[in-house]
Amino acid sequence: MINFKTITILGLLLVLYTPIFGDNKDAQVIESTIDAVTIYTNGAEITRTTSIQLDKGTHKIAFENLSPNLLSNSLMIKGPNSARILSVQAERYQHEYKGDENYQLLKDSIDLVKDQHTALKDELDAYDQEKAMLLANQKLVGRNETLTMTDLKEAADFYRKRIWEVNELISSTKKKINEIGKTQQELKKRSVPPSPKDKTKAVVQVKMTQSANVTFTIRYLVQEAYWVPFYTLRAESIEEDLELEYQGVVYNSTDTDWENIPLKLSTANPTVD
Repeated sequence: MINFKTITILGLLLVLYTPIFGDNKDAQVIESTIDAVTIYTNGAEITRTTSIQLDKGTHKIAFENLSPNLLSNSLMIKGPNSARILSVQAERYQHEYKGDENYQLLKDSIDLVKDQHTALKDELDAYDQEKAMLLANQKLVGRNETLTMTDLKEAADFYRKRIWEVNELISSTKKKINEIGKTQQELKKRSVPPSPKDKTKAVVQVKMTQSANVTFTIRYLVQEAYWVPFYTLRAESIEEDLELEYQGVVYNSTDTDWENIPLKLSTANPTVD
């Protein structure tokens, strides 16, 4: 069991530190991925890894998107012998979810519905103008003394039929506009921009003795996850022996999905030797 309160050097450089909050905007931001999670009955250890090509010399690197509630005395960063870690700082920051897929889909839907609403309004306007023109022309036809009764009847039938069709189109278009308006309001209610979330980043100053592709491992403890034992007794019949199944129920409130990540359950206390 690793003691998170001591520093151990076993071929690789392991660094333990107390967080210092500050400004490191000039640091090179590096994303890491969760490789494994060890879950205890009173917390969980998160293991992340990432690789980066570094030239010989001193570099400042920021490992972002770490848990905002990680235990400060548990954070460990290790790298190869060619990467000498000079200092480490932990900073709280607000992580912007600019690539939120659901929010982007809602925004795209709102834009599409808005275009449909505009097109329907234009269509309605065209029908209104056509109706006004038909009514005006109908009056002019009625005043034309050179037309025969047959001509007047045919003209009247035409205008009556077309005005009725236009009225139907106007009514139908207004219903569509009303439905589109309701859809717009519903989408706007749902399209709340994702709020920035508090995260921690570890800013590391590292000195490279030579240019190399460096793999860093980040480990830390969180208390937003744990597991509890679950027992089940089974028997095929009253004559058969009882079978005791020992299982574990995992609780994860870290706001990070652990799907397809190797999980290990442990009964040890991660803060004790």
